[in-house]
Amino acid sequence: MSKPTAGWAAWKALGSPRYVCAPMVWQSERAFRIVVRERGVNLAFTPMIHADIFLKTFTDPTSVPTADLYSHFANVCQDVVPPTAPVSVFHTSEEHNGVNDGMTELIIGGVGVHDDGLGVSPHAVIPRTVPASRHTDDRPLILQFCATDVDDFVAAARLAESELGEYIDGIDLNLGCPQRSAERGGFGVHLALRQPERVVAMVAAAVDVIRLPISAKIRVWDDVDYTVDFAKSLAAAGIAFLSVHGRTASQRHHDGRVRVETIAAIVKALPDLPIIGNGGITTREEADAMIAVTGCAAAMAAGSLLTNAHLFATTPTQPPNIFDECAVYMAAALTLPPPSPRFIRDHLMVHFGQNLRWEHPDLYSMLARQRMVRTHAQFVELLKHLQDRFVGDTPTPTHDRLTLRQIKYLDGVDPATRE
Repeated sequence: MSKPTAGWAAWKALGSPRYVCAPMVWQSERAFRIVVRERGVNLAFTPMIHADIFLKTFTDPTSVPTADLYSHFANVCQDVVPPTAPVSVFHTSEEHNGVNDGMTELIIGGVGVHDDGLGVSPHAVIPRTVPASRHTDDRPLILQFCATDVDDFVAAARLAESELGEYIDGIDLNLGCPQRSAERGGFGVHLALRQPERVVAMVAAAVDVIRLPISAKIRVWDDVDYTVDFAKSLAAAGIAFLSVHGRTASQRHHDGRVRVETIAAIVKALPDLPIIGNGGITTREEADAMIAVTGCAAAMAAGSLLTNAHLFATTPTQPPNIFDECAVYMAAALTLPPPSPRFIRDHLMVHFGQNLRWEHPDLYSMLARQRMVRTHAQFVELLKHLQDRFVGDTPTPTHDRLTLRQIKYLDGVDPATRE
């Protein structure tokens, strides 16, 4: 097998992107990617996928007890494969008030895999029609894995290439996640910290057998020289490009100074490797400054993009109204239902967060704690209550609002019987 095109040739094949949507667990799914692509993003990553779960659920869809897991093979397919592609997208016959309930299914190997957020199981299905529209334009797209084992990463990459290769433009290895779950699982930045030699072996082994470009996303160390040497080892292993978050593993809450000088040092040391600079970017102007100061090929944003989908837009905009932002996302999520209700839930929590938890515990309980809200129709109705509470006005008469109790039962399931 020929080696994948690396370096600037691979970057040019991606369209020489400048503004990048970061991989974000539970939040960089297709509906959100489409929204930000329409507002200036020209390269996006999938949420992080656990390689071992991806492999396991390909051979046995029922091997993982919950469908509320992005890494399930069926869920990844639903997120990556366009609605107009041969893989069929389905939904249950149950609809509420004429609004699609957002619960979706895929036919994978002849088995209907149903995602109601409660479990994966074979299920009777009927075809669902998704309009062929601008919502199918989700390229270039990089699929990101996390892994701890060389064989798992290579096998997952090979599976992704064989089953999804025509819908993705590269495969990325997560070496930057600093969260507690990554520390416990030994992946992300914690794998890079503990076993850098294994990381290099993972990349080299994948490059040897995968035609798609292989890339990686890392964080920096306090030691600039060590960080540069680690980046050089990944380049020598054959990565096509490298994303660098300019914070260390200890800055897990995305706080503190971004070490742009370290990103610049990597760029200087590796002129043949495109570098994406990441960290602290909240405006297009800051993205342009990151590129100008470090010499990197592109700038990547994560959390700031979640709260302002217009971050990379050409035309400057006023600070976004959170309800307008939510409405735009919800419209995309209706056309392209995410694999799990958790995607929508997490997007709403980004906007309302702690205010909801402490000031409106009844809404917080429904949305986050008890997870009563699971369908698109329920989310839409809950947003009306959120607007009433946060804005203090009612654009439509109060009698058009369903009560919170009615919203709980809107999916046809008695909340008292939920698992």
